Amino acid sequence: MNINLNQAQEKDIPILLQFIKAYHSYDHIDFDLEKAEKALHPLILDEHIGRAWIVTLDQTNQIGYILLTFGYSMEYCGRDAFFDEFFIEEKYRGQGIGRVVLEKAIVEAKKLGVKQLYLEVERHNIGAEHLYESIGFYPRARYHLLTMSLTKE
Repeated sequence: MNINLNQAQEKDIPILLQFIKAYHSYDHIDFDLEKAEKALHPLILDEHIGRAWIVTLDQTNQIGYILLTFGYSMEYCGRDAFFDEFFIEEKYRGQGIGRVVLEKAIVEAKKLGVKQLYLEVERHNIGAEHLYESIGFYPRARYHLLTMSLTKE
């Protein structure tokens, strides 16, 4: 099995949107095609924001995607990043592909100067949580991540 991360380009937006829609459906997240496309363009076109990778199997079979978005942390003295979304098509799950993708994405994050990585996992997705913890992600015991939306919807 040959698994690769290919940095997405503008021409890849249609396939990324298909994967994003599938992921949002799987995790019961609202999906708005227009908003998703509007958010995806800057991520792909401005390398200061992050990276979007399409996951390919055996060179040509596109089977998912992973998004990395950048931030900055005083605590970790530099660039931090968030695996904002990660999705592998259902028929390819449970074969070790997710682990390989994450390991490759972590290597890429290190090359990009990332000092600390974060991700979220839905509480119901126990399998993904076990995978993430087996790679080295851990729950932060010191505090909970709190959020606030600054957009009117």
